[in-house]
Amino acid sequence: MTTMRQAILAMGLSALLLCGGCSALQAEADRYLTDYSNLSKHPDVPGAQRYIPPPEVLGRYDKLLIEPFSLRPGYRSELGKVERSNARDLLDKLRQRMTEIVSKRYAVVTQPGPDVMRLRAAVTDLRFSGNSSDPAHATGATYEAEVVDSVTGEQVGAVVRSFEAPEGQNCFDAMGDLLLKFMNDAQTGQ
Repeated sequence: MTTMRQAILAMGLSALLLCGGCSALQAEADRYLTDYSNLSKHPDVPGAQRYIPPPEVLGRYDKLLIEPFSLRPGYRSELGKVERSNARDLLDKLRQRMTEIVSKRYAVVTQPGPDVMRLRAAVTDLRFSGNSSDPAHATGATYEAEVVDSVTGEQVGAVVRSFEAPEGQNCFDAMGDLLLKFMNDAQTGQ
């Protein structure tokens, strides 16, 4: 009987370890940024972490390549119930808005180069009130964005933010405002 209990206990522990390992692997697979170790709490924005490099690092760049924004559902994300074509339209509009905004400060290019930063951004979660799964009606979001050297891939700046959209505002519009704030903070070194 002792051997049977030991075998059952060993199987149970193995199953727990495997489930825990699956969660750890899932969490690792959910990661979007190339490096999370530089992040620290944003001093003024609850729910945000960021990495702002010294101004001399950003001074090396005068061009920006903006990758298409993506959906990267995180663990337990509600993104799985979102109609992808609707979300793609909103992500494309967000990217277009960011392009218009940053083009006032940087030349926006389509090819990597020695003085080019690459902006990567992904929505990792959307939250909804009620039964809607239309991204245009999302009430909150989590996103991750980073700027990397387009040649070396070295991270130049990063932000992870979870937020609720202000009353009456689409969370994609709010996300555009927040990404702009990140780019402004990075430019001024704040």
